[in-house]
Amino acid sequence: MASHTDLQDKPWWHGYVPRKEAARLIEQEGDFLIRASSPGPAPEIILTACNDRLERIHATLRFDGNWFLTPMDSATERITFATISDLVQFYITHPQKTVQLVRGIPRLEPELKRGTIRFEKNNSIWEGAYATTFWCNLLRPHLGGDPLPVAVKVPLNEGENADETAARKERLLVEARKLLYCLHPNVARFHGIVAEGAPLLIVSEFAPGRDLRAHVRKYGPTMDNREKLLYLMEVAAGVNYLHQKKIVHRALAARNCLISAAGKIKVADYGINSHIDAGSGDPRSCWCSAEGPPLRWLAPETLGSSYNFSKASDCWSYGILAYEMFANAEVPWPDMSNIEATPHRMVELMKRVWNEVPQRRLSMAQIGKEITEMISDTIRLIGAFHPDLLTLNSIPGVKRAKYYEPKPSEFMPEAVMTAVSKWTNSSTRSSSATSLPPPPVGAPPTAGSIYVDSRFKENDSSVYVAPSSTPSAGERGESSQSQSSSSGSGIRLPTYSSDPYSISRKYYGGGKNYYVKR
Repeated sequence: MASHTDLQDKPWWHGYVPRKEAARLIEQEGDFLIRASSPGPAPEIILTACNDRLERIHATLRFDGNWFLTPMDSATERITFATISDLVQFYITHPQKTVQLVRGIPRLEPELKRGTIRFEKNNSIWEGAYATTFWCNLLRPHLGGDPLPVAVKVPLNEGENADETAARKERLLVEARKLLYCLHPNVARFHGIVAEGAPLLIVSEFAPGRDLRAHVRKYGPTMDNREKLLYLMEVAAGVNYLHQKKIVHRALAARNCLISAAGKIKVADYGINSHIDAGSGDPRSCWCSAEGPPLRWLAPETLGSSYNFSKASDCWSYGILAYEMFANAEVPWPDMSNIEATPHRMVELMKRVWNEVPQRRLSMAQIGKEITEMISDTIRLIGAFHPDLLTLNSIPGVKRAKYYEPKPSEFMPEAVMTAVSKWTNSSTRSSSATSLPPPPVGAPPTAGSIYVDSRFKENDSSVYVAPSSTPSAGERGESSQSQSSSSGSGIRLPTYSSDPYSISRKYYGGGKNYYVKR
């Protein structure tokens, strides 16, 4: 493979960028970038651009002594060049019939200039114990066009001395480089940090719909369950993408999910924002509330002194987020009550997410696949849900045109089933995503019976009412407002105390089971 070292000083050279992320950087006709197909020593060199039909195209640059581009028009003859820079410059000045190279998208850098951030009046979005977030505009003179609305987080405590502050900023720059190319429709985009001077600024995507918890608290009582399932599917898609990037969120909750202008749910406050909130790189950096760590959302293995955060602990927290959706943003464990409006299939799914053994919880890909199937089944049985009925379309500045756009490859079901097969005994369990894990000690529940999980020996409130075979109102497509409180199909939180801030851990009964001791 020929050398491409002449590209390092070119702004449109991005190095290794996966195909999907590269396509998401292209905004309009004429945009282009050059990238490597893999992080290895001999990658292919790819031109990613946008044609006149606003389609993203990926053309490979070939080398046979000179560089040439596979013709983008069938009638175009092959033209060779000594360097890739010469090739790009030629196609900029000699546009093809269907593809024009006009605006090179500059590679993403973790550090932004302070002068590119313009604060607006009355722009405070949120004030917390460790940081304040503002709505600002990001100036992009290299791209032209209007400034980009962004959210800027300003830490309240940057360290006690200059050496500590400098070391912290260096750690953040390293972390920032990992997040720049996290580009997904359901992940709030990270734009970079301003590390020169003071204060430190963390710049990310601005979402006019604000946070999901506030929206569900306001509209939840009248919100159709199909809309809640849509939110949960998109959160799962965003977290699954982060997990594929080897990023553990550690603070997943409805308050950390945002609603974009297009009505998409965006997972936010991942990665670098967690470090900012605590002012250090220790695992407790997701603990950003004034009251202390968000114990109500944390998995059992993350409590105590181990701080064992993982993809599995994110899945546990996702289950608490699902509880928030069907409890209309009620704080978890207010009185250990069931949430009656929850669809039966969602109840069964959460029972498999809240497994005290991390390795036996469903993965985020499995969770997302099953919720996607719930939505698809509902559409097949009772028809599509009209987007005008979505409560998020009542938010100023937010408009979602379609309820659901199927993406069969979003959760990669086949690969996921293979990857998790080691968690179970293949001789006793089906490979289907809908298979239940082995039942707890004691007989399995029957329809309408009372089921007491014997693993939670010291908590008499660990009672689950098994659902009847009658479809819930949510499955029939009815609004949660119209459902009877006597349906007996409520989502059940894992058995924590009503006062989770007094949690301690203890092993007992021959198995590693966690419970609350006051």
